[in-house]
Amino acid sequence: MELKFVATTRPQKLSPTVQRRQKLVRRIDQQIGYVRQMIKGQQPRAAEVFTCSLLVTSQR
Repeated sequence: MELKFVATTRPQKLSPTVQRRQKLVRRIDQQIGYVRQMIKGQQPRAAEVFTCSLLVTSQR
């Protein structure tokens, strides 16, 4: 049995701009999830409420 080795390309890193954009999208999706929980009448965990209140406070 003979092994065959082939060259592969190294995965490219994301640029800092794309990383920031992905982080922002994740946080927006998270906040949408919190709002949906509140609409359904569920109480988000304390850390989640604290995060939401910080965002509301900073927008004033």
